[in-house]
Amino acid sequence: MAKADLNSDQPSSPEQITHWVSLIAIPHQGFTIGLNLLSYRRRKIINEFFPDPAKHADIYKDLHQHPELPYQEKRTASVVIERLETVGFEAQRGIAKLNKSMRSGTLIVLFQPNEERLLGAKAMIDDGLFQKNPLPSVCLAQHCVPTKGGTIAVKPGRVLGYLDSVKLRLYGRGAHGVTPQLAKSCRRPALSHGSRGLSALDVRTSSENTQKLAKAAVERIIRKECEVAGSPTTPRMVTVVSSPAIDNDAVATSQFTRVFEWYYGRRASEVVQEMPPDIVADDLVLLALPPGGKPIPYVYWNIGVTDPETWERVSREGELRDLPPTHSAMYAPAIEPTLGTGIEAIALSVLTFLQLL
Repeated sequence: MAKADLNSDQPSSPEQITHWVSLIAIPHQGFTIGLNLLSYRRRKIINEFFPDPAKHADIYKDLHQHPELPYQEKRTASVVIERLETVGFEAQRGIAKLNKSMRSGTLIVLFQPNEERLLGAKAMIDDGLFQKNPLPSVCLAQHCVPTKGGTIAVKPGRVLGYLDSVKLRLYGRGAHGVTPQLAKSCRRPALSHGSRGLSALDVRTSSENTQKLAKAAVERIIRKECEVAGSPTTPRMVTVVSSPAIDNDAVATSQFTRVFEWYYGRRASEVVQEMPPDIVADDLVLLALPPGGKPIPYVYWNIGVTDPETWERVSREGELRDLPPTHSAMYAPAIEPTLGTGIEAIALSVLTFLQLL
């Protein structure tokens, strides 16, 4: 992977490099223009072409004022595609890309839902992502979390854990209501060991060996509980989704962090924080594993979305756990400073790896 020359105002090499960015954001015209003005100095690229956040705040409000059922967000997709085409993207439902020839390379932007269930990236891969686009030299991903707004959290190495999602089918035997002793039900014992229901359960840990042990233990307990309950048939367990952990590339993360420390200067210690490890999963790793190819280095980071005053108050009161979590119906990111910080993070990271900084 070519490194960005952080001490030069010009790209260090005309070598064609491709980058993928997996974002939950709306692209902005100013940033697209800024990518082509190679002669501008570092900070001027960001400041001169920083978009009007109010325009994007309106898009944010519009999407939340028109909620749709999960995995049926047709209107939302249309809004995103319309915006992409407005700023010069070649867009398709399924794969969206910017594939313009630039001195420093090509940027491909993925607007992809359902990353937690690990189905969004898989759908794009099945739709020919790797066949229709050049393989990138680095993958970048930004995610929002209910931490203090205006902050960016990142670190090299392990940041997210392993996930195996297992579908279950448990078998019993019915009986008349007046003779319940003749029934064979394994439902209650099995459910008491971590399942959310009869249909599926998730196994999550932070290490590969622990994941294997935990998954085997869960399956063993379910089988034994069904056996003790007198189930007439062995339970059926099928792993429907499996994801490796997220391990940020050390070299790429170092480049990412150095640019942010330079950009924020004295405020860097307040803005750029160490990302705490978590056992949630994300399918960015699938985008970095091309079939039969060499793994692609990546950087995954979080931006905080909680109003800073609210965060400080709740922090003083020791009630941080009461903040609405991601995907909660009460989860409502503060438009600012979230939007501004998110734009800065995306712009800085892309400009860095396109060797424009």
